Amino acid sequence: MSVFEQYAANILMLFPNQDFLRDLYVKYRDIDVLSQLSFNQVYGLKPGSFIEGGKHDPNDYEDVDSIMHFLRLADFYDREQMPELTYFSSFD
Repeated sequence: MSVFEQYAANILMLFPNQDFLRDLYVKYRDIDVLSQLSFNQVYGLKPGSFIEGGKHDPNDYEDVDSIMHFLRLADFYDREQMPELTYFSSFD
């Protein structure tokens, strides 16, 4: 909700682009990058769930493609609804 509030207040917000976020997740997932995306990861459970037949399991936090599938749906990557957000591709 805070993203919407800050966007409406015209506050500059910076987000990693999807490729850079993927790289950060792969490299630093053991030190809490995106650690709150999965119920299983938050509670220290094994990756995966009882979901069968689906291509993407939201609790399979070791499957980078599943994580990115859901991140692509994040509001801050919706350029139609939030065209003024700024994205970066490296820390430099």
